[in-house]
Amino acid sequence: MNRTIIILSILFLLLCCSSNHESLEVIQETTDYPITLRLSPKYKKIIGIKFPQRIKIKNRTIKRIAFVKIDYEYNSIPKKRSYGISLFKEESGYLKKISNNKKKEIAPYNEREYVFYTRHFIDTISSIQNVLKPYITKMIELNQDTLSIGTISEFKRSHNDLLKILTKNDSISIRLIDKNTKSGLSKSFSYPIKL
Repeated sequence: MNRTIIILSILFLLLCCSSNHESLEVIQETTDYPITLRLSPKYKKIIGIKFPQRIKIKNRTIKRIAFVKIDYEYNSIPKKRSYGISLFKEESGYLKKISNNKKKEIAPYNEREYVFYTRHFIDTISSIQNVLKPYITKMIELNQDTLSIGTISEFKRSHNDLLKILTKNDSISIRLIDKNTKSGLSKSFSYPIKL
């Protein structure tokens, strides 16, 4: 009987002492969803680009975990100008938009998968606009202010330097719900962006 109590006590301590960060595994993957460009019709310059990415969040504990938001930290955009991300779930091969501000739960030893689109601003200096000139020309010809241009893998082959500039030092952060804290949230856990 004493041996059982000792084993249960050790298991309890291990569960209680493990950090929230260890309870999560975050895996980033590229997707085959298209990148989207946004043109300013007035200035005939590309002002924004949205990159798609897949993220898997794994619960590595025996407890259900919950979080509210996946934050994307843009290194190239001041925090006050950041538009965050658009968050989606895949359903039957399509993306269904979901709220990034509502509670999300992951069962013990389970995972959730999401697709998100970042919202990067594009500098209007001529060197960057010259790299994107073929897309600008196409958008003007089609008389549209948005254009889907292919996958991140394709963009990386053609415009790797621009991709690096736009995503350098960017990261994702997740805050778990933690009833034991005053705010009800744990500290944020950040993961560098991998494209």
